[in-house]
Amino acid sequence: MRRRVILAALKIVAGFAACTKQVAVGTAFPSPVMSRLSARVALHLTAELRQKTHEETLPSGESWRIALGEANARFFEQVSSGMFAAVVAVNEARAAGEVAAVLEPVIEKYQFSTPERSQTDYYEAWFRYQMRVHAPDGRLVASLPFTGYGRSEKRTFGAVEALREATEKAMRDAAAVLVLELPREPAVRALLDGPPPPGEKGAR
Repeated sequence: MRRRVILAALKIVAGFAACTKQVAVGTAFPSPVMSRLSARVALHLTAELRQKTHEETLPSGESWRIALGEANARFFEQVSSGMFAAVVAVNEARAAGEVAAVLEPVIEKYQFSTPERSQTDYYEAWFRYQMRVHAPDGRLVASLPFTGYGRSEKRTFGAVEALREATEKAMRDAAAVLVLELPREPAVRALLDGPPPPGEKGAR
């Protein structure tokens, strides 16, 4: 009897797994096309970011599981390497050695929509990020919000591939915003430029 109960439970679990759409976001992202900033920075990718997974069951009963962590880790490695002259990985939001700043990206929110939910022909995805910028001693200097949006037509791909494509487009869209906005943030710019030469206090 006990064996039958166990087998029945395993079948139920297997059934749920089979009904869940699994999306593995790709990890190949192009480096941003720009002139690299001359600063040397550190990149802190938290365990929370690396392990990020979005799970959601829609009102229709359709379940989704989107693996975001590995893709976002690789994404921020590529983006920061394209933005700065040198990037070193660190395990905390502070860095020994000569770096101008420590970058710590955070995924604040991920959302998606299906054609059934939005009554359109598209799968859509949205990201809301924060880029925390720390001084080398760990002091938080700035936190820059930035977002990204992507969509993919349902007739072009199957459901899983369409949402994967939309999610990757949202990440690339976010990268374009980050590349433009981060160097413009006054506190970040001051940190990247470093202190003025002796005798030029306050000069930039």
